[in-house]
Amino acid sequence: MQSRATTDNTWDGGEEVGVRLDGKCYKYIAGANGKLTIALGEEIPRWSGPNDKKTVVAWYPYSDKLPETFTMEKKQREDENYYKSDFLLAKEARISFGNPEITFRHLPAKVVVNVKAGDGVAEADMSNLRVSIHNHFSDELHLTKFTSGKINPTDGTVEPLPDGVHEDSLYMNALPRPASGFIKSFRALLVPQTLTKGVPFFKFYTIQQGWFYYTPQSDGELSLEPGKKYVYNITVMKDGLSVVRYEDVDEWNTEEKDIYRKETQTGYRAQDLKPFDYYYSDGTWSDGGYRRYTDGTEGWLDIAPTEGKKVIGIVFQADKNRMSQAEKSKGWERGYAVSVTVCGDHPLALWNQWEWGVGGSNIADMENDALTTFIACKNFIFGYEATRKVINEVGKGEVEALKDTKYEAFYQACQYGKTDYTKPYAAPENSSGWYLPSVGQWWDIVENLFGCKLEAPAGAPDESAYKGQDKPYVKKNIKTQLNWIPGAQNFTAAYWTSSIYDKDYAWHVGFEEKNAEFVTKKDTISLSRGNKEITCRVRAVIAF
Repeated sequence: MQSRATTDNTWDGGEEVGVRLDGKCYKYIAGANGKLTIALGEEIPRWSGPNDKKTVVAWYPYSDKLPETFTMEKKQREDENYYKSDFLLAKEARISFGNPEITFRHLPAKVVVNVKAGDGVAEADMSNLRVSIHNHFSDELHLTKFTSGKINPTDGTVEPLPDGVHEDSLYMNALPRPASGFIKSFRALLVPQTLTKGVPFFKFYTIQQGWFYYTPQSDGELSLEPGKKYVYNITVMKDGLSVVRYEDVDEWNTEEKDIYRKETQTGYRAQDLKPFDYYYSDGTWSDGGYRRYTDGTEGWLDIAPTEGKKVIGIVFQADKNRMSQAEKSKGWERGYAVSVTVCGDHPLALWNQWEWGVGGSNIADMENDALTTFIACKNFIFGYEATRKVINEVGKGEVEALKDTKYEAFYQACQYGKTDYTKPYAAPENSSGWYLPSVGQWWDIVENLFGCKLEAPAGAPDESAYKGQDKPYVKKNIKTQLNWIPGAQNFTAAYWTSSIYDKDYAWHVGFEEKNAEFVTKKDTISLSRGNKEITCRVRAVIAF
């Protein structure tokens, strides 16, 4: 289902949205591209065909059924309360399976007050200015109607309701950057309504001047409609106020949207290719929900794959500096993805284990690729080249010639997507095809998808970097992504790399799972040397 939000027609991605189809309610997850995907574990709505039509209404924030009313927070001067006061509604509509688009609108009206000093008032006198919405209680006619509204999902209108809570103010939120030419700017979200002529609306306070009010006097000043933004430019003068009111042509001002939210680093936005993104069988990819923020923190949004597409890999690297020149020269320079299942034709991963190669001997072209130090392992990102060296020497340039040799790990990696069991994961055109990753590429998988920072033990010589130490997973890792993908297999047990330690040993990475959720420090990853003739599992990677 495709949606459009107001203002900039986008979502941040990961928001939980309520959707009612023909009277039944579901939880959906919004993608940054506006795509609504059924939440994990929810029953999938059934359609009889592309022309099947259903009645839909949708809302945000999510609740298990459409609320009858919504309420504004009164203390909106606190940033959190301001954002909590928003409510989005896609009013009732008929949609078909072939064209399931809906449009969300903000139900509140947005009011912005810009204030500056005029004749007889110094700017310094305005430094402690506070602005609030004045709620009048002189009689029943003027009970506050600013903070509660009854939702009509059929036409998207709102009926204002009396609060019955006799607070005299709804506190406006001060913007950190005032509008150009003004000293202070404030904003608030209100239930749509028609104001009462002659009743105070805004209340201002400064220590020097005390309280003063703005009271609408004309019919053109009274309407506050859903989703509309109303701007009041106010000049405070010694003898009173000068007020200019206008309705913004845009529903809501996009410039203010992210002021109080975390700013995402370039390279880790929804539209950027990055670790945790989904890689599909058609060679495209979509946002996987991983974010890094400018304040140094990181986060994960629960975003499902694109409906109707086949996920074949999870992106683990998009930094061109961590891609080999040989691959980039062939046009595969966007990033790397790792397969979502192990290589091999047995349905049970346990039975798909293979030898690396012949112990006691080296592939001639790999003699200079022996890795014995910490820094050498980290920087060796040449899995594609190592795989080609084995194919060229042992198979005389043919992958099929590796079958039934001891170089089974290389054969199985290259055959991924070509066997009966793995055909759904076939490599797309304009990619490198699947191959056995190097120890440096596994390094990136471990660090970027598991958050397991690999580093030499304190005080240890570089040569002993991998002797016996384990590293814990972080709480949030690739397992979350795999839960969205039918048939995906967890990273359990040991996996071969394509990199050698010497003529007898090659590097492998071991995953130890102590519980099903990967949430304790008992879940560890280790990098170790192993005899080339022992068996380990194989995961393939792909460059695109």
